[in-house]
Amino acid sequence: MRLYGGAGAGLAVFLVLAWLAGSALHLDTSRFYLLFAILAVLGIGGAAVFIWFWSKVRPQSGGGGGGASSAAGRDDEIDSLVRDAESRLASSNLAQGAKLSNLPVVFVIGEPGSTKTSTLL
Repeated sequence: MRLYGGAGAGLAVFLVLAWLAGSALHLDTSRFYLLFAILAVLGIGGAAVFIWFWSKVRPQSGGGGGGASSAAGRDDEIDSLVRDAESRLASSNLAQGAKLSNLPVVFVIGEPGSTKTSTLL
């Protein structure tokens, strides 16, 4: 709900600034209202795109998994995997004193099912 309030407040400030800009330009009545209408349509469109974008980026935590807690669970899983890799590397005979932060990183990009994993192994 804060998203809509923030977008509404931002739109209201934008519309006031658009009104003041039209007044500062000393336009006649028809051109003033035309400028204000164009800026109002752009502002409303911008607010709608902003609300749509943020609702896609930050899904609401009401249903389907709890939002922040599922992200924390993924972070814990990744941290666990990194700690496991660090300990396996430290106990290795081939790389004495090596750390993950000292090793190179390889990014393999491709379509799903294009043997990226098989290529590295």
